[in-house]
Amino acid sequence: MNIPSDVQDLVRQIFLNCNQRVSSKLSRIPNIHETSLDHSFIEHFTHHCRPVETPSQWTVRLDCHFIGGGRHWDRWEVADFGILVVFRHKGKVLRTKAVLLQSKRLFPREAPDIETNPLDVDLGFNFLFVRDERWADLVAPRDFTFDNASLYRSLQVGDEQYEAIKKHERRFKIPIHYLLYNPLTIPSTTSFPIIMPETHGIINCEIGCRVVPAPILREMVEKRSVERPPSYSEVATQLQSPFAAGNTAGGWCLESYIVDWLMACKDGMIDETPQYQHLSHIFSQKSAPIHAAVLITFDMPSASALE
Repeated sequence: MNIPSDVQDLVRQIFLNCNQRVSSKLSRIPNIHETSLDHSFIEHFTHHCRPVETPSQWTVRLDCHFIGGGRHWDRWEVADFGILVVFRHKGKVLRTKAVLLQSKRLFPREAPDIETNPLDVDLGFNFLFVRDERWADLVAPRDFTFDNASLYRSLQVGDEQYEAIKKHERRFKIPIHYLLYNPLTIPSTTSFPIIMPETHGIINCEIGCRVVPAPILREMVEKRSVERPPSYSEVATQLQSPFAAGNTAGGWCLESYIVDWLMACKDGMIDETPQYQHLSHIFSQKSAPIHAAVLITFDMPSASALE
């Protein structure tokens, strides 16, 4: 692939900003529900749903669509997001790429039970009304700590979703990757309640959102002698190459994966079926086990860029 640097820089900055936004939210509100991080992820791209012409005369457009997630017709959700890349020349589609991302957040050491109980969902808005006896607990001083021992608690080895992801990969031959939500830095501690005035400088995203192919993560967790969710330390140090060291330890940074791997056609599924029937089947159905989709379309001045 020969994608101009200005096109790469444009897409990289969009996904870098998304990474910073989601990771900053987790750092500032460590007991936030994972669904809220998902909403921040997909909502970010609604600010970029417009065509942009770069100096190299490439047109770049992002689109996003909420499909609906959860459990559909006795099938477990296998991905929160689908990322599609379409290359066009004078409007004609030349190539499509796609990957599925299943998000899993890192949990602070002090809050193993912060995700919503299924009963809370059934209660609807009544969930917002806190009983008097619980209010004191909610506002009591407490710390939330992310460190090497923090766990991706909702990544349960061998559960129904874990097995459904393996089956979906075998059936459709489309890569499924884990999108790991991490805070900006590790270790880090946030104290509640926040004391006004709240002052904090800009924190660089040293860790943040990381992307790891599901088969590589499964290989790592299934080698262990313990059956529990993986810790940050295990993901950062025990994954096989290319995630063993350096800036890819713990997975590709979100923006690096999108630009340097998916866009560069080093990863993802290429749909070669007539009229892109394979991707249409996966992404166009409300009952499909996926949450939302982001489409990145490039219209190139010359088809030679794909050579």
